[in-house]
Amino acid sequence: MRKAFSFFLLAILAFNALWLLSKLPKRVEVYIYIEKPENETITSSMQMALANVVSYDDDEIESENISTILGDHMKPVEFLPLQRWQINAIRAAYNSSMIPRDQNNYEAQNSICLPPASHMSRDLCCGGILQRLANPTSVQGSFNNVFGCKDKTIEDYDKSRKIALRHMIPLPWSSVEKCDICQIVETLRKQDLSMAIIGDSVTHQMVDGLICALQSRNYLVVTQMAPNDGTAFDLHISTPNWNNTSSTNTTRTTTAQTKVTIKFIHSYFLHNMPWSAIFNDTDIIITNHGLHYGINATRKRSSPNSYLAGIHRAFSIWDSCSVMPRLLIFRETSSQHFPSDSGEYFLWDKSKTQGVGCSQHADTTYLGWREAMVKQAAKEHGFDILSPDLISKSSIDSKMFLKNQSKRLGWLPFLNLTAELHFMHVAEDGDGAKDCSHYCQSPYLWWPTWRSLRILMEFTFSF
Repeated sequence: MRKAFSFFLLAILAFNALWLLSKLPKRVEVYIYIEKPENETITSSMQMALANVVSYDDDEIESENISTILGDHMKPVEFLPLQRWQINAIRAAYNSSMIPRDQNNYEAQNSICLPPASHMSRDLCCGGILQRLANPTSVQGSFNNVFGCKDKTIEDYDKSRKIALRHMIPLPWSSVEKCDICQIVETLRKQDLSMAIIGDSVTHQMVDGLICALQSRNYLVVTQMAPNDGTAFDLHISTPNWNNTSSTNTTRTTTAQTKVTIKFIHSYFLHNMPWSAIFNDTDIIITNHGLHYGINATRKRSSPNSYLAGIHRAFSIWDSCSVMPRLLIFRETSSQHFPSDSGEYFLWDKSKTQGVGCSQHADTTYLGWREAMVKQAAKEHGFDILSPDLISKSSIDSKMFLKNQSKRLGWLPFLNLTAELHFMHVAEDGDGAKDCSHYCQSPYLWWPTWRSLRILMEFTFSF
């Protein structure tokens, strides 16, 4: 009898303890650890990339009270995860039976996308049901580019986060500034630098990711179409914190700007690019045109030979220009995941694999062929490759040697990261076809890109 009574008391105590624990504030991890890859030890460089754990009450995130104040950029926070409004949109999209097809059902679908006021582009950063390329001429975006990401779960996004963290390159120097995207725009502003991003629709997605990252950090971002040009627009970035303080640019006397402008030029092919005109007024150029060239392409302008010729033409113009950009950057071409050799679209036999979804690479024979061509052409034209990983691993003496190289091509990694993200492609494009080229938008897709770009810029302009 006494034993039964003891067990009864223990059961009551355990129940009360669980009840009390359930009443404690839930915690949400904002900085999350890097998972240890299977059969791989954590290296010292990976240890450097481990994020400190900072937690916020779930209620704070729910009400978007982490920070919604324009100008409060949360700089001590290194990585901003999906916010509560983004998570809600993804979950609502996953539970929805509708995929937006046209403007008629836009408002009904858009009701699940409820970003804070700082996000001027409503549907651009939501995830889930509304995925499209930004169109500055319309608050609703471009309906020719509606992407369905409604099949993606929160677990898919979280998996992509862990992959992104594994691809983060450690900062090669100590810095109190944890926010990579903040440091990028601060460098542009303080040194009065101009930037142009040039490329195809995936490069456009990179610009979309830039807009979302800046808005999440409470910068004001306004898009403006270029006059008489439907393929280019400017991003005007500002914040109340910016004053007319002294510039740190050592090559010209000026004041730090109260607004940063980044130009985007939408271009699919290399052969018609007006490089000379772009070079004359641009300090930093980021470019990629890879996806519209492919092995086995039926059109001559899309062949590997055309790609190589376009690269050589670009290098020749760069080499002969009287005014060279201070930082030229090639962004690696993203991986595709069509059911073909190395996932290449131009090697996809649609007649044999109709309706087959995007899949992990079973063969990597052709993976990286564009990057190999760019490196070979750069070598032939006397350009040295400057990669963020090389900068990160170099000694001080080696860094000084790299700094003194007169002709450098900055290298922005993207191929290997996206090679692991076969599960994050959009479910289908506007015509209902499989799309294994574009990716569902999320902050995790671009974390390694902002880190790599920051390293290249700080090394070039601040080191």
